[in-house]
Amino acid sequence: MREIIKEKIFGIIIDKNDVVLNSFGYDKNFTKIDFDENLKLKNYLKREIMMIIESGLKRARINKKKLVYSGICIENEGLNENVNLFIEFFLDYTIIIFERNEEISNEGTDNNVKKLFKYAVDELKKANTRLERIAYYDELTGISNIYYLKELINSSINKKEEFTLMQIKIERLNIIKEILDRKHLRELIKDFSNLLKNTLKEDEVISKIDDENFIIFTHQINKDDIELKCESIKNIFKFPISNNDLEVNLNVKISIVSYPKNGQYDDELIKNLEIGIMNGINKKETLTFFKEEMKEKVKEKIYIENALIKALEKKALFMNYQPQIDLLSSKIVSCESLLRWNNEGVLISPNKFIPVAEEIGYIAILGDWVINTVFEQASKWFRQGLIHDFISFNVSPSQFYLQNIVGIIENALNVNRLDGNKVCVEITEGLSILNEDKAIRNLKKLKDLGVKIAIDDFGIGYSSFNYIKKFPIDIVKIDKSFIDGITKNNEDYNIVKATIDMCNNSNIKIIAEGIEEMAQHQKLVSMGCTHGQGYYYSKPLNIYEYENFYQQNKNKTISFEIF
Repeated sequence: MREIIKEKIFGIIIDKNDVVLNSFGYDKNFTKIDFDENLKLKNYLKREIMMIIESGLKRARINKKKLVYSGICIENEGLNENVNLFIEFFLDYTIIIFERNEEISNEGTDNNVKKLFKYAVDELKKANTRLERIAYYDELTGISNIYYLKELINSSINKKEEFTLMQIKIERLNIIKEILDRKHLRELIKDFSNLLKNTLKEDEVISKIDDENFIIFTHQINKDDIELKCESIKNIFKFPISNNDLEVNLNVKISIVSYPKNGQYDDELIKNLEIGIMNGINKKETLTFFKEEMKEKVKEKIYIENALIKALEKKALFMNYQPQIDLLSSKIVSCESLLRWNNEGVLISPNKFIPVAEEIGYIAILGDWVINTVFEQASKWFRQGLIHDFISFNVSPSQFYLQNIVGIIENALNVNRLDGNKVCVEITEGLSILNEDKAIRNLKKLKDLGVKIAIDDFGIGYSSFNYIKKFPIDIVKIDKSFIDGITKNNEDYNIVKATIDMCNNSNIKIIAEGIEEMAQHQKLVSMGCTHGQGYYYSKPLNIYEYENFYQQNKNKTISFEIF
């Protein structure tokens, strides 16, 4: 942004007798202005300035008894009511025009003009301070904004100084907005920015890009030092922020770029920061140092965004169902529904498209479709005797908070004439990270409907055992990463055994995920695990495959092999 106070100031003071009192001369018909020869202005600039003066006087006359700053009028306070003031900004100059409607007495005229001119300049400086504050600083937090950051970047580039930019993004702010009203959301953002400011060193600057994105500018370029700083930032958000009697947990993603390695100008560097953030979201990584190859990943993400929106219309989304086995009887008792996407013959993993759906606000539509599709199928299968216990489905934290999840599930149960205890909601341990109280309330409402609650991927999240204590849990699903190791190392064995013992003592069902070998099956049985699923028994199946698999095995104990 150009400076509001220019390098030179023209002062033109006019009384009703059209007497020039400062620097210039002009005739009463505004046909000629005599510019100081020392200004060395080109003729076209003189003509432009002349037009500005005419326009300024016209506006000043229309707005009697008011001051006019570049066409913005304010009340004429502190200045003789017979004087109008117009200020225009042109190239490297500030043009100040006075119009007096009455003659000033000859006595002290020069002194009065000097006072008026000083007043104009003082007012202009005040206006500059106000405008600069608006132009370069965020009103809510008081920290600098994107325009200030760009000027800082360009200034350092012009000086050939190396620097680093660190983008800090608040994860799932769209969900937080559903939890907090506007007032408390603003307070939370202010608290967040203050916590970030407290991590700054003397020569570092933080800028607010929008409510969920902040960028730190630092001349520090050593990677180890940058990583240390990132750790300090992550550490301050290990603890919840108190807001409106709520404990709000915030997760952040951090992206790093450096000049000149990762970009040659401001917009390129800032764009590459965002690419780093996207890469971190896709890979579920907190800290990302930008690399050129990430740009291809972003292209893939944009492609997925566009294709995903059309996927439901094209009926490219479908559900598979993976049988869950009673390990003692080796019979099928339930199944997990798994969302799949066939995009023009290419299967896209949910790990790729679910985060994209959350980011673009498509998760609510997707979640509704999954619930209605699964409940309709469950109703058919229970009537046909193809499920013994329940059918489970996954709910993402975003869906849990952004939708009236209890109302949607209750309606789907009623429409499909399905008992609540015939379905199981699978949640992840991260569900409570934003608002534990709301999560518990909604889960209890689901329990009142008879719906079963399962923790998916147990053991890889936050405070697993404490989670079971606080939440109304029916089923714990032990993550595959632990099952892989139970026959290979004592650490995984001990974790799984402790989890099984705790759940058995608490009357909580255990389902081991990702069982792929007979040795794992046998080890889990010896440890007291009652249920499992995995490729050792069956891969996820489409509707017809599942029905055939169930019919073939429902009346006998199966001798499983790798499917």
